[in-house]
Amino acid sequence: MTSQRKQKWLWVDSDAGVDDAVALCAALKLQKEWGYRCKGISTSFGNTSAENVNVNVRKVMASCVKDGAGECPIHAGAVGGLKGETADASYFHGKDGLGDAGLEDPVEMALDERGAVEGLIGVGEEAKREGAELVVVTIGPLTNLAQAMMEGGGGGWMGGVERLVVMGGCGNAHGNATRVAEFNVKADVTAAAHVFEHWRGQMTVVSWDLCCGNPIPWRAFHEAVSKEHHEGEVGRFLKAICRDIYSSEKDADKRSGEGAVICDFLAVACAIDRAVVRGREMVNVEVETGGGITEGMTVVDWGCYDGVEGREKSVEWVKELDMEKAIEMLGATVRGGVGGVECNTREV
Repeated sequence: MTSQRKQKWLWVDSDAGVDDAVALCAALKLQKEWGYRCKGISTSFGNTSAENVNVNVRKVMASCVKDGAGECPIHAGAVGGLKGETADASYFHGKDGLGDAGLEDPVEMALDERGAVEGLIGVGEEAKREGAELVVVTIGPLTNLAQAMMEGGGGGWMGGVERLVVMGGCGNAHGNATRVAEFNVKADVTAAAHVFEHWRGQMTVVSWDLCCGNPIPWRAFHEAVSKEHHEGEVGRFLKAICRDIYSSEKDADKRSGEGAVICDFLAVACAIDRAVVRGREMVNVEVETGGGITEGMTVVDWGCYDGVEGREKSVEWVKELDMEKAIEMLGATVRGGVGGVECNTREV
């Protein structure tokens, strides 16, 4: 029997703060080593303004290309939520969203003429035609994805998505945007609610509380990112933007005193390599949109009976990570001279 080779594709939707930048570098740099192709990056408001996000993704792309990674299209997306919401996390990510490191904008890297919604619909349809294994990972507000679901001609493009990975929500009601809500969900609760209710395929959630419980130990983080000398451009880039953002003193406040909590990187790692997910539970998730102090809360049904029958458990909620593998992927991201897109298939 002749083995069939199936292409692996990745699409990242990002609001390009500092942790997004680490994740995007991984998405671009690990293509050859992990055997997939990054088909596109779509941008969204969130950690900083949409204008800053577009610039920040260009900066990430430029550093990765200098290290030998293949370039992919950048699709500009939502400037605000479905109901005009705005968000801002400059208190953590800096005014420019990348730690105010003062890095030059590579203006020669033009944005794709297609916007984020058109790009998402297009890559889903292309994956269906080509029989590719497409994974979409969202590491910002869910606005672009929700709009694509609403406008995508009946949603047939979703059939081209093998798996959706969402960095968002919290299963223990310990929020970071409010007392009970996680930032990406709270930034556009209408969009988040639509995605959780209407997504048709496999959805994997990498939650805020999971990431807080799985920091990159400081020793491993310093060895990978903040060491004195880097051979590669990506290592130097990440060191510059992380210098004032990720430190044992700063993270000890609201994140973790044990290491760097880099949520978006962990979500992308799970999207790239399924083996990073070691434990999971199928659950039902609803998003509170009614206002008040619980708006944006991801209400997870852990199996407690509350009189409602037939609630579908369609969301894979990640409960345990292989952090050794994730740390290995971070190290591979900052190594110089790797990247490219030559190896983009796997045997199935």
